[in-house]
Amino acid sequence: PAFPKVTDTTRNSISLSWSKPAYDGGSPILGYLVEVKRADTNNWVRCNVPKNLQNTEYVVPGLMEDTEYQFRVSAVNKIGYSEPSEVPDTHTAKDILIAPEGDLDADLRKALILRAGVTMRIYVPVRGRPPPKISWSKMNANIRDRQGLEIKSTEYDTFLYCENVNRYDAGKYILTLENSSGTKSYSIVVKVL
Repeated sequence: PAFPKVTDTTRNSISLSWSKPAYDGGSPILGYLVEVKRADTNNWVRCNVPKNLQNTEYVVPGLMEDTEYQFRVSAVNKIGYSEPSEVPDTHTAKDILIAPEGDLDADLRKALILRAGVTMRIYVPVRGRPPPKISWSKMNANIRDRQGLEIKSTEYDTFLYCENVNRYDAGKYILTLENSSGTKSYSIVVKVL
């Protein structure tokens, strides 16, 4: 297989991907074999049954945190196994931490200007590992007191929604994202005409 590489790591798994070999040796590929070894040993261990892995990606489970590993992938057809392709370098099983980040629309960064009576919709995609805790607040007001204001959040985004806005809905809304890598806050100024 071509260009095997690591695509992700956690404290107990490492994700790999690769490309199909340019030449299949004249017989269709039936699957792939992924092997792992600790960097300090010479002992390659099979991770899977080749015929059950037709995809060109695999998550190697059951690894020990902060331990270095090496990986290799072989293609399998009726004739047998290809030469294994090694993933370059050693790789450590560890959680990748990413500080939280919200992807605010350029217009939201300036101000959200609404006419009274319309629906306010604020949608913000979010990133972070682990997924951030998402909270909304409003300067000088309790956001929960507003009847009909809804907030829906997932690991990937947050959506603040309020029908029939009035001048009391104007003000500064604060979105706070928090995970073990940090905290980030965004303020969104809402004006109601």
